[in-house]
Amino acid sequence: MAVWTVGPTLGTYLSHTTAYADALAAVDHGAEIRTVEDGVYSGQVLDMTGLTGVSFTKANGVDYTIGLDTAAPYAFTVGNGFAMTGGTIRAKSYRSMRINGAGKSASFIGTNFYIDAGEALSFAWADSGASLSITDAVVDGDTQSVIHFLAALGANAVTLSNVRFKDSVTYTDAAVLAGSTPTTSIDIAACGAEAGNLFVVSAGTTVTALSIEGSYAPNLVDNNGTITAFTGDFNAYNTTAAGTGNATFTDGGITNFGLDDRGYALKSSPLYRAVDAGLDFGSTHDAEGNPRNTGGRLDIGPLQNQHQAGLAIEVIA
Repeated sequence: MAVWTVGPTLGTYLSHTTAYADALAAVDHGAEIRTVEDGVYSGQVLDMTGLTGVSFTKANGVDYTIGLDTAAPYAFTVGNGFAMTGGTIRAKSYRSMRINGAGKSASFIGTNFYIDAGEALSFAWADSGASLSITDAVVDGDTQSVIHFLAALGANAVTLSNVRFKDSVTYTDAAVLAGSTPTTSIDIAACGAEAGNLFVVSAGTTVTALSIEGSYAPNLVDNNGTITAFTGDFNAYNTTAAGTGNATFTDGGITNFGLDDRGYALKSSPLYRAVDAGLDFGSTHDAEGNPRNTGGRLDIGPLQNQHQAGLAIEVIA
């Protein structure tokens, strides 16, 4: 993979059109984008706060990587309407990515987030009033413990769909909402975390509407604030403070979700074939881009078990 360095010299790029053009060219060529010169981490950032409608998309099936400065908080700051399809964002978990400002929105589809060992803070940081959507994503990294992957300060809306938090990174909370601003809605569908809390509401925070469907975590929700309305279907968990579960929930002290080394549900798993086929949660594809099986029953969580029993054929010579 070719390496394109964003910006010709060391320094910080604030809405720098040349830096953006370099980054876009790297994406178009399936290259690795670096915010550092020759691997020397110098506090450089890719700040596109002042740019609207920026879109990075994997072209011609060739993937790309944004390798961020491991020393700089907010090394990748996006403006309103930022959209990223495919690709990998790689950095330490030190508020490396930021959705900047009230009324701003950003979306990530099929993007991998890789957390290098180091700081144990959040990877993605959404300012108060920002809206964020992450779909069909895998969160991976060096073996380590991280406080949380996503932190949102009173965000208007957060949507996580088909996001797998791999067990190489152990989270205290996969996502946390903090701040006094009431939140319009949080939608979590077909997400999975094998350790810690899937979602946390901090003290003094109000969530107007929280929906969690087809997801799993040891602790589904840790509610220290106020959840006005909670909708939950087809979840598997140990404990939740979101509200009263219903008949579709699988609970009762689950300590082992029965996943294989890829994250697929084994036949002994409480996630295996736990959802009626045809129900629309998450998306039609799992977090690795495989189409969800149709017919019968489906699996809870971001990964659909791809095993299909074949015909046993005996050949006698």
